[in-house]
Amino acid sequence: MLNLFFNILSSDINLSLIVDIVSTIASIVLSIIAIVISILTLVQNNKMIFESSKPNITIFSKVIDFTSPHTFLILKNFGNSGAIILDIKYDEALKTFLKKEPFQHMKNIFIAPNQSFIFPLEKPDNIDKPINFKVTYKYLNKVYTENHIVSFSHYKDFCYLKVHNSKDLKELSEVLQEMTIQNI
Repeated sequence: MLNLFFNILSSDINLSLIVDIVSTIASIVLSIIAIVISILTLVQNNKMIFESSKPNITIFSKVIDFTSPHTFLILKNFGNSGAIILDIKYDEALKTFLKKEPFQHMKNIFIAPNQSFIFPLEKPDNIDKPINFKVTYKYLNKVYTENHIVSFSHYKDFCYLKVHNSKDLKELSEVLQEMTIQNI
């Protein structure tokens, strides 16, 4: 191949033809590199758009303290798309503590972006170890499983001092509490 190149150079081929051939080869190589970079960029952008728009379903606990503290388990979709919940599983420790199972009727339920479902807990300070939750949901015909650990031990350190004696204040407090729960 190198001999062919030197033979071409030694022949009567015009220098401008050689420059044209070299520039054509350089253009082809640069075009191929540009196409490869464009395809890689499109693939990366597609992944980023998918990750930013998919559901992000999680379970966590929260204490709301108005007239007295109440602890809730909250199932919430923090993502930008809805999903269908297929299953929610958790440790045996929580099953023995509760009178009824949290989120037991959530199978095949659609959860919209920023929608939450709330399950009230009684005395979570009796739960000594973290509870593992496994949430399985479907989005765009793909099944996802999220694992979440909810700990209740930090609630033992909370100090609750609010006391309301007036019936009007108690009623107002209950209305505010309901509004707060609806905004979770």
